[in-house]
This record gives sequence, structure tokens and C-alpha cells, in this order.
Amino acid sequence: MRAPWRGLFAQLVLRDITVHVALTVAAGLLLFIAVDTVETGNMARNAEDAGMVLELELTSLPIVFQQIAALAALIGTCTAVGGLVRRGEVVALFGAGASPGVVLKPALLAGLVWAATYAGITEWVTPWAHARTSQLRRTLGIPSHRPESGRPQSWFAVRDRIFRVNALEDPEGEALAGILILKVEAGRLVERWDAERLVWSDAEGWAVERAVHRRFEGDDGLSTQRVARQPVPLTERPEDFVRSVGIPERLALRPLASAVAARTRLGQPTEAHRLELYRRAALPLTLWLAVALGAAAMLAVGRRPTLAGALGVGALLGFSLWILDEVAVALASTQALSPGPAALLPLVLVGAAAAAGWARAYRRGITD
Repeated sequence: MRAPWRGLFAQLVLRDITVHVALTVAAGLLLFIAVDTVETGNMARNAEDAGMVLELELTSLPIVFQQIAALAALIGTCTAVGGLVRRGEVVALFGAGASPGVVLKPALLAGLVWAATYAGITEWVTPWAHARTSQLRRTLGIPSHRPESGRPQSWFAVRDRIFRVNALEDPEGEALAGILILKVEAGRLVERWDAERLVWSDAEGWAVERAVHRRFEGDDGLSTQRVARQPVPLTERPEDFVRSVGIPERLALRPLASAVAARTRLGQPTEAHRLELYRRAALPLTLWLAVALGAAAMLAVGRRPTLAGALGVGALLGFSLWILDEVAVALASTQALSPGPAALLPLVLVGAAAAAGWARAYRRGITD
């Protein structure tokens, strides 16, 4: 005979948590589209940009998903388990002698699926989404949600050149946008490139697109040339720009790890990149334990939780986790905590809360 937690009830718990979390995510994404489409459409320059605005909204969905993942996990879990408790199914199993494991183990499995989904989207979809939304916003003339110009990473010097790069349009560093290149010899500015894009290909190396090239000769000599596309003799590699320009949360795991290693070798600041690298492992585990926490919370609420009560508990826990994560990031940003402890802080606290909740459930049961 199969163990009770692997039977039909376990399948019901797994299905309900998965469906409720998916519905919560869908509701959040639809709300984002409804609100942001109006705001973005008002800032677009003309009516012909409607298709591009729609593409921008759809491309932004993976980024929004990252932001609401913890909230959706807790709300979906609380409403799903709360519904099972309210209908008496959990009480019936406990009355028949089953342990709280009939709820905990399927909830952990559902949380594992949710954590893997989050990790996959963060690694393979979100870096591309960041790059594409940044490109679309520049084309539409819409300010970025997170302005990039003026960041310390946007300016850097390599040998006789000074670069300013507004954004990576490719997570591997093979397409850059908002380019300014200054060439300096003997303390004098001799060459300047202002380009919309700088792109890399294995065949020709770097090439500027839609650029203005200025040469400074002597004290007053100046020549200006406009080019649609032209190769430029740069010795830098795409990974050099990833290391110097890439915003940590917009990089895939391999470029992020390479950036941390390169910055460490060169003595550049690594705190933000290390924090994001640690969070790539800590956040999926936090979401996994958050599902277990939500299930434990609903077993502790009572025998007849209402839908409003389940939503309230899930929202309270979800926003608490979001605030905790923001506080951890702020502590790391101000160097009050090192990146490792800051990344682990939400994981440890959520794990402790989930362990305490399930210890109480195993001691008391739903009938107390």
C-alpha cells in the first residue's frame, strides 16, 4: 500500500497549491499589464508605437514575476491549504490517524517545483527580458524604471580610452547601448565616438551603429563624420564590459560568476555582484520553504478559515518576506552586513518560522 502522503489526497494538495499559486501569479501579471500599459502608452511618442508598447509589456512579465514570486507563493499556498481545511478534508485525515506529514510532504514537493520554476526563469529568461525592455524603452523614449546613466559602473577606463556605457543589451556583453568612447593621448582628447549601439561579432569584432565620430587635431582642428555602421579597433572583449558595466541582477549565472572573479582579480568592488550571486541560490530555497510556512500557518489558523482570512494571512506573510528581503539587500548595500549573511538572512528566518510552525502542527494537530 502507498503511504498516505503519496495517495490521492497528496495529489490533491499538490494540484491545489500549484493551481492557486499559478492563479495568483496570473492575477498579479494581469494587474501589472493593466496599470503599466496605460502609463507606458501615455509616455509613448505616437500612436504607431502601440505594437512596441505591447511587446514591452509582454517582455516585462518575467521581471515582474521575479518581484511577485514570494507573495504569490504564500498567497497561493494559504488559499489552497485553507480551502482543504475549510472543507474538512484535512480534519478527516487527521481524525483517521494521519499525521501532518500528509500536508507537509506534498507542500514541500509543490514548493520544490515552484523554486525550480523561479530559478529557471531567473537564469534563462530574465536577463534577456532586462536587455530587451531596456532597448524598447530607449526606442520609445520612455525613462527606465531604474535609470542607468550616472551609475558608477557606467564609466570606466581601459588603457588610453574612457568608456561610458548606459546599458547591456545582451547578457553576454555582445550588444551595448548608449556608447561614449573617448581616446586620450599625452593628456589630450584626440578622438570621440558617440554611438547608439556597440555590437560584437566573431567575424569583425566590435562595430558601432548610428554613430558620430569626431577627431581633434592640434589646438583647433575638428572633423566630424556620421556613420550608420563601422568597425572600430577595440581590443576589449564582451566579458570586459560585462565585468565593468553589467548590473548584477541582469546577468545570467555564468557571466555573473565570471564578473565576480574578474573584479576580485582587478581589485574592483564586488559586494553587489557577490550578493546577487549568493541570492541566486538562496532565493529559490527561500521560496521552497515559504510554501511550507504558508501551509503550516493555515493549519494553525483554525478549523474553519475563510477565504478572506487565508488571503490575509498569505498577503501578510508575503509582504513580510518581501520587506525582509529588501532590508537584507539594504544592509548589504550599506555594508552593514557582508553579502553572504545578507543573502542568507531571509532563508534562515523563513526556515526557522516554517520549522516552528510544523513542530507545533506535529505536536497539536488540527483538532486542538
